[in-house]
Amino acid sequence: MNCVLFNDSIHVSDGIKTEKFEKGPHLGQIFSRMKEVHLCVVEIDVLIAAASENALDKKDGILSLKFSEYYKGDYVLQDEKIGQNIFQVAGIKSEKVKEIYSLIPSGKVATFVPYAIAVRNLLLRNKIAENKMVVFLDDFGHEKLITVFEGMKFSRTRTVFHAEAEQILPEIKRSAINYEKKMGYKGEDGFVIVTNNEKLCHEFKHMEKGLMTQVVDSPYPSLDGLRMGGFGLKYILQEEIIKRRRQEEFYKWRRCLSISAAVLVIGIFFNCYNRVNFKFSQNSLDRERYRNLRLGAILDQLDPQVYHAVLQQQKRINYALAYRNVFKALPAGYTTDSLKFYEQGRHWTMEAYLYAPDHGLISSIPAGGVLQRGRIRDFIINGKPGKYLRIDL
Repeated sequence: MNCVLFNDSIHVSDGIKTEKFEKGPHLGQIFSRMKEVHLCVVEIDVLIAAASENALDKKDGILSLKFSEYYKGDYVLQDEKIGQNIFQVAGIKSEKVKEIYSLIPSGKVATFVPYAIAVRNLLLRNKIAENKMVVFLDDFGHEKLITVFEGMKFSRTRTVFHAEAEQILPEIKRSAINYEKKMGYKGEDGFVIVTNNEKLCHEFKHMEKGLMTQVVDSPYPSLDGLRMGGFGLKYILQEEIIKRRRQEEFYKWRRCLSISAAVLVIGIFFNCYNRVNFKFSQNSLDRERYRNLRLGAILDQLDPQVYHAVLQQQKRINYALAYRNVFKALPAGYTTDSLKFYEQGRHWTMEAYLYAPDHGLISSIPAGGVLQRGRIRDFIINGKPGKYLRIDL
């Protein structure tokens, strides 16, 4: 993990050692070797504003409008909830964000927060000066950073270049007074000075009796706070947001296109498969139909022979089958006037009187199939011609 503090000079820590660099093109080569970067920036502006939590679509617009009333220019904003419908808006100028992303690719930036939030993370995690207003003095040698904290709230960070305690203490008090006036703070216990310079801490206590002070054992509190993690903010340029949305839309479009193409290919495959399967099934059905026709013809030839053998062996007759076999062999249109079955010796005989349709002429009956065993003769009854049929079954 690489933690970076951006100010007039750049401090970079890998968790073991911290190096200081001046701004310049050489920083790009240093950052290009890093896999993941967590950074904080000192130059921010802060505003406490109210907005409805329920109207999330309007909240950002309200906070942006209120921020622009106090601070002019192009800012990248992030907000965090610090109370009921109360938000703390921290803005960084777009030029500063562009400068940072020109040195570090946005894909490598895992955390990008204000310096004050990184320090606040250290104070809260270590429970330093809880329930009191804190004026934090971060000593960088030739420059000192002063930030006021009140729980989750914090002020704009001021930079002073004084070296002596007699010059720094008035600046600390001025920051506390300005914060009280701006925020309406009415703390009866005053404030606590927290610093990472033990020598200055003793000098402050010697200069003013009863002054509350506390020392933090950290040469770079903001970098230690970054290393603790747990941040929900990250500054991103509007152009980058638009670019990411376009990429997401492109990926979504490409995913939908891939799914549609896959569905189309599957549909074509199943359509071809169904066509081939239908053709195969149709051919099989045609073969089965032809086979059934052939079997039906064979059965029609065998039925009379088998039936005749059954009659000889069992002496029982199936009237319906006999009737069907006989009249199936007759020409179409014959009607039956009378029909009877009777047994003679070892066989059965069917006797029928046939008439032509509509009292027409009687055509000859071909003696084929079951009719080979029949006796057929003509007759006329009451002027109505017909055929007498007698068959030994």
